[in-house]
Amino acid sequence: MDEDLYVQKLIAHYLKQHSLSNTLRAFEIEVNRKFNTESIDESLTVLVKDYLKFRGLENSAEEPNAKSSNASNATLPIRANTARNATSSVNSAFTVEQQRLISEKHISIGRWTVSTPEKSAEIDLFGKTLVIFSKVDHVTLDGEVKTVGLFSTSSRSICIYDLEKQQVLVKEEGLAGRSPVKAMACIPGTGYVLICSMNGNLSISTVQKDANTGRYGISLTGECIDLHRKLITAVNYHSFEFGAGYFCSLGWDCRLVVCKVSNERSDPHLQVIGKITLPTQGTCVAVLADEGLKLPIILVGRVDSSLIHVFTVDRQNEKDDVESIVELAKLSLNDSEFSSHVFHPMAIAESSSGLVSIATNHTPYLRIVTFALPSIREMLEANLGVAFDVDRKDMLDDLHKLGQKRTEGKLDPGVPIIRNIIVSNFNAMTPQDKFSTPVLMPRPAGRNGIWIVGNDGLIRGFDLSNGKVTEAIQAHKGRIKTVSAGVLTDRDQKELIVSCGAVDREVFCWNS
Repeated sequence: MDEDLYVQKLIAHYLKQHSLSNTLRAFEIEVNRKFNTESIDESLTVLVKDYLKFRGLENSAEEPNAKSSNASNATLPIRANTARNATSSVNSAFTVEQQRLISEKHISIGRWTVSTPEKSAEIDLFGKTLVIFSKVDHVTLDGEVKTVGLFSTSSRSICIYDLEKQQVLVKEEGLAGRSPVKAMACIPGTGYVLICSMNGNLSISTVQKDANTGRYGISLTGECIDLHRKLITAVNYHSFEFGAGYFCSLGWDCRLVVCKVSNERSDPHLQVIGKITLPTQGTCVAVLADEGLKLPIILVGRVDSSLIHVFTVDRQNEKDDVESIVELAKLSLNDSEFSSHVFHPMAIAESSSGLVSIATNHTPYLRIVTFALPSIREMLEANLGVAFDVDRKDMLDDLHKLGQKRTEGKLDPGVPIIRNIIVSNFNAMTPQDKFSTPVLMPRPAGRNGIWIVGNDGLIRGFDLSNGKVTEAIQAHKGRIKTVSAGVLTDRDQKELIVSCGAVDREVFCWNS
C-alpha cells in the first residue's frame, strides 16, 4: 500500500467515524476508490495526537536546562510502518500463470469505478404481481430517444415505463397470447419492440401514439415465428451498426436458435438463420461483437460442461442475404486439462473490451471466472493451423469454407478446445444453491467492474482487479427475480439499475 492510498484510507475512516456520509461519498467518487474503513489499525485522530505529543516532547527537550532528553524520547510512541509493509492486493489476487497471461496479452483490468446508486423511485406497475422480466433499454418515439424499462409479469401483462419522467408509457395484457412474455428488446433508432413469449414465439410490435387521445399504445406488426418446441430458458439480443441484429435463444428442447432481425427497410424482418442441437440443456447465451471482422460472436454455456461453445455468422452472399451459423471453437473455463464436468456456467457478461466474465453454479457461493476472449481470426487460425495476414477477405472465404464442412444443426466434435485464457477465478461471496439463477450485469461504457445478483436480495459491485466486493445495495427482502442495468440518456450518462423482487414483489429504480 503506497503512502497516498494509506492517507486516503485514514481520511475516509475519519469521515465515516464522524458520520460525514455525503462528504465521504464525494471523496470516494473524486479519488475513484471504495474504502474499507473497518481495517484501520490506527485512526487519523490517534496519529495526530501522537504527532502533537511528539512535538510537545521535542519542544521541551530544546528548552534550556532540560534534564533528560533521553528519558523524554523513551516515551515516544513506536508504530509499525503499515503502508510500507503492506503488500499489493492486486498482484496477490492473481496466480503466476494468470499474471503471465495478463502480461503477454497486455490486458488492462481497471479497478472498480466508484458509483453509489441510491433508490430514486419505487415503481408501482402491477401491484403485487410477480415481475418475471425487466430490461433497461432505449426506444425512439416522436424523434426522441427515451430511456425505458421493459417489464413483463407472470399474469401475461407487459409494461413500457419512462424511467426519466417516471411515468407509464404503455401497459398491455395478453399481447403474446396465452403465454407470459419471457423477454423484450427495443430495436435501436425505432419504435419497434421484440417480444418473445415463454413458449418460444418471437414477434415484432410497434409503439405508436394515438392521434385522438395522445396516449401511446402497442400492437403486433403481424410477423411471428416459432423458435422452440418447448419453453425458453435464456435469450440475448445484440444490434449491429449495419442495420441488423441477432436474437439468440436457448430452450428446454436443448436447442440454440439464432434469428436475424433485419432493419434495413422500413419494417423489421425476422429470419431464422440457424438451429443447433446441444448435448445437454443450455444455461446461458451472449451475443458480442468481433472488433476485427465486425461479425457477431455467440457464446453458449450448457449443463454438465465447463466449456463455452463459440459460434459466428457466415455471410455467404451478402447481396442475397444468405447467412448461416458456424461453430468456431470451445473455450475451456477449467484449468484442469482432462476434466470438463466440475462445474458449468450460469451467466455471461462482457466485463470490458476483450474480457468476458462467467458466473458458475458453485455452491454455497458462486465464482466469477474471467477470460480473454479470442478474436474470430485467432479461432480460425486454431481451426486451420495457419496464420492470416491482414487481408479481411481471405479470412471470410476461409470462414465460409469452414462452415461448409460442418454438419448443419449439430455440434462438431472436431472443433479445437482453446485453453490458457483464464485471467482470474474469484469467489464472489454471493450465496446461491442448486436452484439459483445468478445474474451478471455489465456496466456502461467507461465504468469498470460488474454487478452480481445472488439469493440474498443484495446487488453486489464486484471489482475484477482484486476479486473483492466494493459496493453492496440492499435492494430487496429475499431473492431478486429480475434485474437490469443501463444509463439514462441525459448528459451525465447516469448509471441506472432496475430491480424486481421475487418475495416482496416490489420494483425499484436506483441511479447514481
